[in-house]
Amino acid sequence: MPSVYSINISPFLVLELTSFLFPFYRLLNARYSLALLSAF
Repeated sequence: MPSVYSINISPFLVLELTSFLFPFYRLLNARYSLALLSAF
């Protein structure tokens, strides 16, 4: 029973994590591209 529950809640957990980490990823990506642009 617990395994079925964890499998059921897993996609929501992934979605929550993705939505939480996405702004940080975009921020890092923006800083990285800015550094690349300033390098050239």
